[in-house]
Amino acid sequence: GQPGRMRFGHVLIRDTIYDELTPGRRVQLHRRVGDALEELYANNLEPHLAELAHHFYESARPAIAEKALSYARLAAERSLRLLAFEEAARLFTMALRVLDSMESPDETVRCDLLLGLGGAYGRAGDTPRSKQAYREAARLAEALHLPDKLGRAALGYGGRISWEVSRDDEHLAHLLERALAALSTEDSTLRVRLLARLAGGPLRDSRADAQRRRSLGVEALAMARRIRDPSTLAYALSGYASSHLSPDSTRELVELAKELIQVALDAGDMERAVEGYGEHLDASMELGDLVAVYADLEAMTILADELRQPAQLWLVAVHRAELALLEGSFEEAEELIAEARSIGKRAQSWSAAVNHGLQLYVLRREQGRLAEVEEFVRRAASDYSSYPIWRCVLASVLAEQGSTAEARAEFEALAADDFSRLPFDEEWLISLCVVAETAARLGDSERAETLYRLLLPYADRMAVSYPEICLGPVSRFLGILAATIDRYDEGAGHFEAALTMNERLRARPSLAHTQDDYARLLLRRGRPGDADRARGLLVDAKGTYRELGMSGALSWMAPSTPSPIQG
Repeated sequence: GQPGRMRFGHVLIRDTIYDELTPGRRVQLHRRVGDALEELYANNLEPHLAELAHHFYESARPAIAEKALSYARLAAERSLRLLAFEEAARLFTMALRVLDSMESPDETVRCDLLLGLGGAYGRAGDTPRSKQAYREAARLAEALHLPDKLGRAALGYGGRISWEVSRDDEHLAHLLERALAALSTEDSTLRVRLLARLAGGPLRDSRADAQRRRSLGVEALAMARRIRDPSTLAYALSGYASSHLSPDSTRELVELAKELIQVALDAGDMERAVEGYGEHLDASMELGDLVAVYADLEAMTILADELRQPAQLWLVAVHRAELALLEGSFEEAEELIAEARSIGKRAQSWSAAVNHGLQLYVLRREQGRLAEVEEFVRRAASDYSSYPIWRCVLASVLAEQGSTAEARAEFEALAADDFSRLPFDEEWLISLCVVAETAARLGDSERAETLYRLLLPYADRMAVSYPEICLGPVSRFLGILAATIDRYDEGAGHFEAALTMNERLRARPSLAHTQDDYARLLLRRGRPGDADRARGLLVDAKGTYRELGMSGALSWMAPSTPSPIQG
């Protein structure tokens, strides 16, 4: 080795020698090493900050605690810049321990360190520890009357994705509300972010808050445009988009998402840019623009890979699974669904669980394995009571499995006041389409008429749940409803539109179902040429069912009606 240097043949030798040192000798050596490193690297300390922090921390002397604290904090912030999130969390924790060892620790510094620790854990995907750090920071900020730090803690507590609802978290909305109340009402970047986060996240959980949610989104965006800070504007655009989700705002969302992407990229805010691509992808999927969908997926994948944060990697995996399901790549979908669940388990626990459940339901439904998920769906409908799509799925599964009385009870609850229980948001279209199959299966022509009227204005859309699943064209479900109320010519028109859209979007499972559905309608209608056309459609449907390993028809007709695909 080089003069003055020592190299150990094995790490165990080094550890054994270290363990044999007396505590006092260890402290002394760490101090000497720290002083030597400071002198050696005086002109370029930054690459050695973690090393310096370690040695001065181990020196354990009150006289140099300030130095140990400073180096640990600087090293932690450097690790964040280098995307070494776990290392940053370790160094912030070290800094907090140094602070604890001081006779009169500065509680404002403690609050800052907790904010840093929460950010490091959050970016690493360890949301439980992140929330714990942010809650402690919020408690301190309130006690110290530091509204800006309280606001930062509330935002951090909300996670790395600005639209995350966290419906299982009772603290998020209250924390955001308290932070807003503590902050001045004058224009500020922090106020914009708090308004946008509240509007785009937890307030989406309550129908009673719908008007307030939208107004807060408008207020945040207007304030951001006055402030003219690109990063703040990107956050406000994301919050506004999330607070205004509904089939009536989808085309506006496409334009908003374009602006969000551009503003976020200009500001260097890759997290908001990923969200922008996700919003644009979801809206484009609903509008049937598959070219845009794949362009968005590619762009958000590149950014998520650069960020290396589980929250964004999860969002990409969820969208990839959605497309695999839509196209009938079921083996790939199985892997992607599991991958998304694995990535998101700690980073986005509530959303990851819900998304996983809905995607698994669609996969098993297409495979003819609904019985395997029936109990799971029952639990989900109960556990995620604030997410009504699960009750729609439960009614559908029960009807398909032959539990007609139970299905009818669930359906009746959903149908109250013309289905007004289902919120008019990003889940409304797909929820009504799932319910439409159940209405047909139960032979409920009165409710089928209502559903037909509600869905008809969106005949050109895809039935999409942001960001989890797509069940194909709304026109297919309108065809099913039209057949149920004996409006065969209108139904035929809807099925023709659905065939065209499915072929254009390469949505093979939905195409096969549409061919099957259309054949049933034609056989019912019974005009000259209908039987021949029905036979051709059934041959095509059966071929796709076999090729993709699907179970075949989903029985939407009333039980008394024979299925033309049998035999």
